[in-house]
Amino acid sequence: MGIKDKLRELFDGKSTNEPQDSPDAEVEIANEQAQFLALADEIKSQVINDLVNEDVDTEISIEPVLVSEYDVGEVEVGQLTVDEAVMSNYSEINVVNHESLDDIVEHLKEAEIIGDVPEEVTF
Repeated sequence: MGIKDKLRELFDGKSTNEPQDSPDAEVEIANEQAQFLALADEIKSQVINDLVNEDVDTEISIEPVLVSEYDVGEVEVGQLTVDEAVMSNYSEINVVNHESLDDIVEHLKEAEIIGDVPEEVTF
C-alpha cells in the first residue's frame, strides 16, 4: 500500500484494501484518524488566521549605510567624462609582435600521437 492510498484512507475515512482482524485494530485506527484530523484542523485554522489577520507585525530594521572613505560626495558632470586621448587603451596590452616565423618554436613538434590513428588524416 502506497503513501497515496494511506493519505486517501485518512481523508476519506474508509479502508479499501485491508480487512480488519480485531476490534482493537479498529479502535487504534480510529484514534489515529482522530489525531490526524485534529492536527489537520489545527494547521488549517492557523493558516486561515494568518491569512485573514490584517495586523501584520513586521519589524523593519534599517541598517546604517557606512559611507566609504573613497566616496567623494557630489561630483560635477565634467569630472565624469574623460577625453579619449587621455583614456588608456587596454586592448593591446601584452601583445607580442613577431618579425618572422623563424623565432616561433613549435611546442608540439616532437609530441607523440597516441590513439587509433598514428598518422595524419586528410579528407
